[in-house]
Order: sequence, then C-alpha cells, then structure tokens
Amino acid sequence: MMRSALLLLAAAVHVAASYPANCCQSLKSKLPGQVFLSNEATYAQLNNQRWSNTSILAPNCVFQPKAPEDVSKGVKLLVTNSCPFAIKSGGHNPIPGANNIDGGVSIVLGALNQIELASDGKTVRLGTGARWGQVYKAFADKGLLVPGGLCGGTGIGGVSTGGGESYLLASHGWVVDNVVNYQVVLASGAIVDANQKSNSALYKALKGGGNNFGVVTRIDVVAIEQPKIWGGSILLPYFPDSAIATLNAITNFTTLSNTQPNNGAQVVITYTATGQALIALSVASTDGTVNSTGLAPFTSLQPQIANTVGLRTISDIVTELDANQADGFRDTSATITFKNDPATLFAVHNASDQVYLKYNATVPYLDWVVFYVPTAKIDSTHAAARGGNVLGLEDNPEDLIVAFITPRWLDAAQDPVMYEMAREWVDAVTKAAGVNRHRFLYQNFAAPSQKPLCGYGAKNVEFMKGVSKKYDPGEAFQKLVPGGFKVSKAC
Repeated sequence: MMRSALLLLAAAVHVAASYPANCCQSLKSKLPGQVFLSNEATYAQLNNQRWSNTSILAPNCVFQPKAPEDVSKGVKLLVTNSCPFAIKSGGHNPIPGANNIDGGVSIVLGALNQIELASDGKTVRLGTGARWGQVYKAFADKGLLVPGGLCGGTGIGGVSTGGGESYLLASHGWVVDNVVNYQVVLASGAIVDANQKSNSALYKALKGGGNNFGVVTRIDVVAIEQPKIWGGSILLPYFPDSAIATLNAITNFTTLSNTQPNNGAQVVITYTATGQALIALSVASTDGTVNSTGLAPFTSLQPQIANTVGLRTISDIVTELDANQADGFRDTSATITFKNDPATLFAVHNASDQVYLKYNATVPYLDWVVFYVPTAKIDSTHAAARGGNVLGLEDNPEDLIVAFITPRWLDAAQDPVMYEMAREWVDAVTKAAGVNRHRFLYQNFAAPSQKPLCGYGAKNVEFMKGVSKKYDPGEAFQKLVPGGFKVSKAC
C-alpha cells in the first residue's frame, strides 16, 4: 500500500514537472520558428530584454509570434491545454511575474511592431510589441504628436491598457482616451476589434483594465498635428529651499492646468547611491508656445544646474528622459494618489523621505526615485468623447497628484528587503495623506500588495467582471495568466 502511494506520488510529481514542457513542445510543433526553449540562444535574448532585472524569470519557453494570427493559434492551444502563460509588450513593469513567468510560456510581442499612419492621415496603427520611443521617432518628421508614454522604453500594450500618463493629460486625457480601436485575441483564439461601434463594452473595459480580457495585438490612436513642442528638462539641486519651492510649484501647476491645459509636466526627485540629491523637471508646452505662462511655476525655479527646454520634437525629449531610466538595475514600484493640497503633498513627501532614510542605511546600493504627476480635474473630462474608460475619475471633483516610486538596487539578495520597503512606503504615505488620499491607484506603477482595479470604484469593478465573463467565460486570463492585477481579485 505504501509503495503504491509512493509510486502515485512520483508519477504526479513527474506530470507536474513535465507539464509546462509539453505545452512548449506542442506550441513549437504548431508554430515552428516562433517558440524557443531554454537551451536556445534566442530564448535568452528575448527573455532578458526587460527594463528591470527583477522581471527576468525562467519560463519553459518563449513564444514570439510574427502576426496576430500566430497569437490566435498560440493562445487557443495554451488555453485548450490549460498552459500557464505571461504576456510581454515592452517589458517595463519591474514586478516579478507582471510580464514574465517561472515555468509556463512567455509570450513576447516584440515582432508585432507595426507603426504606420492610416489612410485618414490622423490615426496611427501601432503593434503592441513596439515601444513608444520608436513611435515618436517614426512620426518626428511627419509633424504628428502621438499621445503616449513618457518613457521611450515602455511598450504600447501596457501603457494603452493601464491608463497612460503623458504631457497631454490636461489637453487630451489619458492615453487610453485617445485609443479608437483595440485589436484583441480572445481566449477562444478569436481576433476581434473593440471600438465604440463594435464590442463597445470590451473597448471600454480595456481602457484601464490591463490584461484581463485578452491579448491586445494592435491599437489605433488619434494623433495631433503638432510639429514641435516647447519642452525639455530642468535640473535643480535638492536643497531645502529648492525642494519647498518645487513642491509648491507642483500644486500651483496642477491648479493652473484647468485653465491652461496645453502644458504637461512631471517632477522626479532622486537621491542617488553616490550621495547626490537632484530635482528633475520634465516640462512641455504641447501647442509649441514658447515661454508658456502655464509652465512658469516650474521654469522660474532656481538655481538651475541645467536647462534643455526649447522647441523640440517629442522624440528628442523622450530620448533625453530615457538616459535617466537605465536598464540593468533591480527595481520595484508603488503608488498613491491624493488631493492637490500643499500640506498633504508636504506630508507625503516627508513620510517618503523617512522610509528612504531607514532603508538607505541598510541597503548597500540604493537609488531612490520619486515621481509626482500633476493630475487636474480637466484630465478626466476627455474620456466621455470616446465611450469613457474604467479608471473611475470621470466624476472626480478635485485636482489630484499621482505619486509613485521606482527605487533601484543591484543585489538580488536585497529583493525581499526592497519589497518590504515598498509596502512600508505605501503604509507611510497613505497615513500621511489622511482624509485627502484618493482611491485611484495608477496600476502601471502599483505594488503587488496594492489593488488598483478596486480603486476604480465598485461600479467599474462590476462592469469589468461582466466583460470578463462575456469574453472569457472560462476565466483563462484570470487563472492561466498570473501576472497583472486580476479583476476577479480586484477588491
């Protein structure tokens, strides 16, 4: 009896161990030349192409489809055989498992890198394997400004389904508000278009719903005729006076955005492992106005170490920003949103500093990076024109600030410490924000311990659950795709 039980246990262990490999072999047979096992050079090349080393895991194979039809065949096979898988667009999310998987299949969309202008001369078609930096470069000489991510290395897919902050928040809304069509591969393998006329519920759910409903293979975005913008970076030393002035400038700029929406900005405060403390302002007048009064709260700050602001293309500006977001570190993230109030901002910033000081004393190499993104009331008014989104900000009565951290380190042994740091940061800044904390959490920078989909509000959560049930009745993207924030576990 005991021997039989041991034999059964051994057989079960063998099946569990070989199961993902069988998924890979089946996929490799069906899609030759697109599936790479761990002993192949292409596997390492594709698996390691990620912004943060924390997201380099060990899938049993990497599947790089060449066309949406290949995604369809692959997803249908994986779902039919209950094979776990991950989906990678640009691979910028640093959270382990967000765009990769240990065991199972890693779907890498890099070959779906279509970047073209539609026949109407206004809409751009973007494969979700492309990067935003590539998009900006492609249209730099065409006089078009495309609403997209402020980091050139971010993928089209993650930004266009997670929300999407940009310089155009006040003038055109979130990136998702500028998407007019999603091409999606469903769990059944069906390839569908989701827009205001066709699959409209899916279209709305994808605008903030992440990877809960299918694999997005292409998006169509409305571009803006704008050859150059007046923008760039301003670098300040971090002194008490300059820090106070910068925090006040953030609140002033946020309020001003409601009446002067053709301006965008992002503030980054960095304490480097080498002992420097810097304030980096990324600003833009998106209609090309030189010395825009809307940017005065930032451009007037002194003393300035460097200033690259001028009439430039978005491609040039983003390339410059990317130099400060190097690959090859270990990174994590966490976020909070709160009312645009000076006292609240100061309290949050002070609480953030205290967490940094604690961990800087124990982590051998630590770059502490804090972002503040002005998020005015006007930002959410653009969603309704294209069927709304699920971010839950359309009834927001007040100006907000979205803050997030992306600290980086080198030693993998420090990973548990840094993940605990992210949880502690969330607790500290949430307490500091108090009654002025807002429920919204930007999911592309949320920590694993956070629940950004819940922050969209109960109505939107129920709506997304309904869309999931309709388009993915077997819950493949809830059960087989562990990465991302799942609507089935939203609250």
